[in-house]
Amino acid sequence: VISDEKALAFKSYIERIQATGDNIVVVNFLPDILLLKYRICFDPLLLHPDGMSILTAEYPVKIAIENFLKNLPFNGELSVEALENVIQEVNGVRDLQKLEVSSQWIEPGTGYGLFQPVEISRIPKSGRFKIEDWSGIEYINYQPAE
Repeated sequence: VISDEKALAFKSYIERIQATGDNIVVVNFLPDILLLKYRICFDPLLLHPDGMSILTAEYPVKIAIENFLKNLPFNGELSVEALENVIQEVNGVRDLQKLEVSSQWIEPGTGYGLFQPVEISRIPKSGRFKIEDWSGIEYINYQPAE
């Protein structure tokens, strides 16, 4: 997000240089908020119950999700299946259960709306996603029933 003065100057510049007939829309919103709720089955030899790596003292699931969000396509489209594949590839993750994937975005003049479920994929209104609350990711040492 850039200041209103810079946004106005940028919009004016774009209007001057755009080709006749082109319609360019400049979006200068705060990021859409992504809410993730997953139950992650972890390997206790590799991860602590809070998701921290025993070897590196980092949070590999969080890092993988952040990298995934940074590398979304140009339009920012988030695929739930692709996100889950990235999580399952993390060393120490045995399995996962999706509980909820939702997002909310800013409506001009009213602020953020309510969280809306993301079924298969979503293109963010602002062009990008941000996770503010990581508490929806729960780590469990799951043992299958016999």
